[in-house]
Amino acid sequence: MNISMWIPNVRLPERLPSHIPALDGLRGMAILLVLLYHCFPFLITRLGWVGVDLFFVLSGFLITGILLDTKYSKGYYKNFIVRRVLRIFPLYYLVLCILFIFIPLVGLEKIRGQNFIFYSHHQQWFWLYMQNWLFSIKGFPENHSLVHFWSLAVEEQFYIFWPIIIYILPRRFFLLVTTSLIIFSILFRLKLGQFWSLNYTYPYLSTLSRMDALLVGGIIAYLIRYQKSILEKTIPFIMVLAVCGSIMGIFIIKSASFLRLYPIYTLFDISFACMLVYSLTIKKNLCTIVFQSSALQFLGKYSYGIYVYHYILYEMVAMHFFKVNTTNGIPEINYIQILILGICIVLISIGISWISYRFWEKPFLGMKKYFYPTSPSQQHMRKKLLILPKTAK
Repeated sequence: MNISMWIPNVRLPERLPSHIPALDGLRGMAILLVLLYHCFPFLITRLGWVGVDLFFVLSGFLITGILLDTKYSKGYYKNFIVRRVLRIFPLYYLVLCILFIFIPLVGLEKIRGQNFIFYSHHQQWFWLYMQNWLFSIKGFPENHSLVHFWSLAVEEQFYIFWPIIIYILPRRFFLLVTTSLIIFSILFRLKLGQFWSLNYTYPYLSTLSRMDALLVGGIIAYLIRYQKSILEKTIPFIMVLAVCGSIMGIFIIKSASFLRLYPIYTLFDISFACMLVYSLTIKKNLCTIVFQSSALQFLGKYSYGIYVYHYILYEMVAMHFFKVNTTNGIPEINYIQILILGICIVLISIGISWISYRFWEKPFLGMKKYFYPTSPSQQHMRKKLLILPKTAK
């Protein structure tokens, strides 16, 4: 049987553009899955947690691509870190300041929901971007307002160390080292982490057990630059194997829970990496059509803010307006109320994220231009442009 009858061939562009609209659509898909999982806890949405894995694969792809392209540029590490800080820190620390400083200062502790004391007593982990290790050691608290911040910590820790590894790593060893790290991550998740006396939650939360998703994205970034033909030849087969393996794994494990499906996280990640490659192809296919839709691209543009705000709002609204107990993340109300609550949270999250982006995040993002990473060839071209006559400019 010819697999191309069912899975289209891959034909990648000679050079990736600076902005790829389909990647915004992929971000939109990722945040949509997370919103469905958190805000509409029905049976059909129980796999929505994989949206975080899609975020990881995308981050690994984009960040690794930037680092590979600017490895020999002036201020390589400083420019990268400053640009990440300008993108991530303003919103993240604004939320922490509101929750941990402003609200107690004005005496509105009750607005944070019940049992927020766990976060107050362990807030230093959040200020240091180490909360994923807190949850790996202590487990999940009763109040879920900031549980989803674990993934922000994983990415931030990755951003600190991955640029150093890429800088010191010769290009010919990239695939070998990255694959070795992926294997280590899988082993840590399956067995090695047990020797660290971590909580049962660690396979899903610790950086060492989740970095494989970021590294899978990194491999795609490398191959698309230096060994594109490998992707074009193998992606259809890999996608079939990864998707079929994921489905089989779910049926074998007989669960959709993220705490039980940890043996097959990497299969989900590879599936998403294949979707990413298909979204970059020249020929139109289902991925390019879906991920270039205006709705998903809109969600993708504001996905960071939506992700940060949505579960905090969910906890507050559910507690104070619906008067429900959200123990274990599942509200004890009927399906109509769940639907109304979920719609409210989605709309409020999008609205607040839009305001936050326009009036808080955007001024910081405008400062990124002063720390723009350039490759040696780009620096040479800029110097040439500087000496051109004004009419040529």
